[in-house]
Order: sequence, then C-alpha cells, then structure tokens
Amino acid sequence: MTGALRAFLRHPARNALLALAAAALLWHIFILGEAAAYRWVNPTMTPYMKLERARIAAEGRRVPFRHEWIPLSRMGPNIKRAVIASEDQKFLHHDGVDWDALELEMEKHLEKGRGGGASTITQQVVKNVFLTHEHSYIRKAREILISLALDRLWPKSRILEVYLNTAEFGEGIFGVQSAAKYYFGCSASALTEAQAAFLAAILPRPRYYQVHRGSAFIRRKAARIEYYMQRTPLRAGGENLAR
Repeated sequence: MTGALRAFLRHPARNALLALAAAALLWHIFILGEAAAYRWVNPTMTPYMKLERARIAAEGRRVPFRHEWIPLSRMGPNIKRAVIASEDQKFLHHDGVDWDALELEMEKHLEKGRGGGASTITQQVVKNVFLTHEHSYIRKAREILISLALDRLWPKSRILEVYLNTAEFGEGIFGVQSAAKYYFGCSASALTEAQAAFLAAILPRPRYYQVHRGSAFIRRKAARIEYYMQRTPLRAGGENLAR
C-alpha cells in the first residue's frame, strides 16, 4: 500500500467519498432494476410528465393532461417510419448509441460551443423515463451507460413502443395516440404519411411548434421526413416493428 493511499484512507473525507460512490452504485442498480421491470410493465407516468404537470400548476394555468397508452401493434406503420426517419435512422442497427453522430456532436461542441441532435430513440427513452432533461456531462454520461444497458434488456420494438407512448407532442400532450387525436382527430393507426411526418417534425420542440404548426420550416421538414419514410424499413435481423 502506497503512502498516498494510506493517507487517503485516513483522510476525514474518505467516508464521505465512499458513501457517495456507494450511493451512485445503488442508484444505477435501482435504475437498471426499474428498466428490467419496464420490459413488461408500462411506465404510464414518467418523471418528465410529473415535472411538466408541476410546472404548469406552478404557473397557475389549467392545461388538460392528455396521455393514452397503446401497444405498438395499434400504432400503424406510418408513425413508426416517421419517427425513425426523423429521429434515428440507424435505430434498428446500433447498440443504443449512434457513436458516429455522438462524435460529430462532440466536435461541434468543441469547435462552436454548441451541439445537439445526436440522441438516439433509446437515449430519448432513457432521458424521458429514467433521468431528467438537464444539460450536463454527468447526465449525458449516465444517459449513454443506461442506453447501452437498455438496448440489451429490451427489444427494439419495446424501446420504440415506450418512446412513442411517452414522447411529448405539445403542452400536456404525451404519446402518439393523444397527439393523433389532438392534432387530427383520429387514432394513431389511422395517421396518413403526411400527418405522421408532421408529428415527427415537431418532436424536437413540440410546445413551440404546437403554436407555430403552420410554419414554412415545419412544412419543409415534414415533407423531407415523408420522403425518407419511403426508404425506412421496419424489419432488420430478428426485429419486426411492423407487428
């Protein structure tokens, strides 16, 4: 045992540091246990939903809370293709993290002080269901680690199902079924390609585009998504998202 190690073990901060390390380990074990349970149990009220309800209530406003869980089989192919084409074109092939996109995001951040757009559908599920939306390197590191584990705990079909049922599509609007009813008065299974492309287009800033849904930018983006939908498969390897 080196002198430095002996000094650390005798240092008053040792117990505090060990306690913090143990707490972090237990927290990650709890998250992984929760993730294992959510393989079969639907997370109908996520931490992010609770935060949004609390934020709206704190502002003294009354906004209807819309959320209706439906299985992946009742969503129809259009919305599945739309979100994969828009959010994560490598969804069926990566291990939960798109390493090439993540590297590009890091380069942008180093060069320009900003980045974004590298989160996979798996990472967004982790952020929505298990973590917070804060911006920090620690939170991002946790997101990546849990995403890698989640990709092994859940099949891609379950990841997509949870994503489409918990994603925010506007203020107080969560899940594709509620979004389809709010914006188009239909069920998710009845969404046309154009309607599904619109819903996918507003995902990065749903509350803003809920108000500015007729913007030229959204129309162009939705048209581009609709084009790529034609080239977006729902089957790869042993995975079949069409069912």
